[in-house]
Amino acid sequence: RNVLDRNPSELFSALDYGQLAPPGFLLAVKLSVTFFGNSEYALRLVPFVSGIASPALFLFVARAVIRPIGAIVATVMFSIAIPLVFFSSNVKQYSTDVAATLLVIAIVLRLFRSHLTPRSACGFACISALTLSCSQAAVFPVTIAGAVVFVDALMSRRLDRRCRLLVVASWATSVIAIVAHSLSAMTPADSLYLHRF
Repeated sequence: RNVLDRNPSELFSALDYGQLAPPGFLLAVKLSVTFFGNSEYALRLVPFVSGIASPALFLFVARAVIRPIGAIVATVMFSIAIPLVFFSSNVKQYSTDVAATLLVIAIVLRLFRSHLTPRSACGFACISALTLSCSQAAVFPVTIAGAVVFVDALMSRRLDRRCRLLVVASWATSVIAIVAHSLSAMTPADSLYLHRF
């Protein structure tokens, strides 16, 4: 109802019916409904696409950290995990959270293998900010990734140290902004519910 009854700018404020969701996710669902109509399929398109993208992202991450056969086995197991399949069929942001977390890990793996230029640093900064707008849970992997990149930039003698520190600073700013937005969009009832939960 929040997506169907509100205009896009109203999706940034506190939601009705005790609901909480990141604004990027809500805007994506609103865009889907605008293009494809007010059907259940249109409402579930964003979680479904996230659910389809997640195994590909998982395979990329797995191939970067384990042997090829292990990556394939792990990806098959990931792909048939019942909670992940279930999340991909609900109008909730949980499958987007999974995809966003995998995207953050993939970004950090790519960042460690790259020599950053100011332009590529801006790209890494923007991708993470966009990811955070679509997933509140991405705050955790972005924070951890930022800490790892920060320590690596300080300890190593990389020539692109300043670019890496700028990426970390932009990630930290994005994390603070999304946490502040999430707190401001909660009603007192939402806050009480989450505290009890």
